[in-house]
Amino acid sequence: MTGCSGVSPPPCCIGMQKDVLIKYVNEKGENLLNPDHLHAITMQNTDVYYLINGKKKKPDVGLDNPKGFHIIQGFDTTGVYLMQLYANTLLNQNTATTYITFKEYPTDTLKVKYDNSNGVTVYKTWYNGNLRMDQSIFQRNKSKVIVVTKHLSEK
Repeated sequence: MTGCSGVSPPPCCIGMQKDVLIKYVNEKGENLLNPDHLHAITMQNTDVYYLINGKKKKPDVGLDNPKGFHIIQGFDTTGVYLMQLYANTLLNQNTATTYITFKEYPTDTLKVKYDNSNGVTVYKTWYNGNLRMDQSIFQRNKSKVIVVTKHLSEK
């Protein structure tokens, strides 16, 4: 990084790669993050909770990201809508759990394994108990988009 040198970088240089990119689709393959979809997943109908000391808590990740995620478009050349989720990461641990609740869909669980020795870098992701991403130290800059098929809740 520009302006960083030495063995132990100052706080400006510590990498924070704790975001996970998720593409939600229905059984037809339609992107549920597209706001024009009838059953769209939006910022208004979705909440994120971090598991901290055995309790679900709303994230406290700053004013620019008060809900713990963003819905973004055009991350790549396809212009696809994705959820950029900031996974729960706790000091003095290397795994943590995040819950994603939806108005019209069942709640999902995201568990991450991360390295926090020099910033935070997520390198393994389980979605609803299934390993969905496993990046070795040599592949951490590769795409980490997880595609999840959602079915409407029976409420």
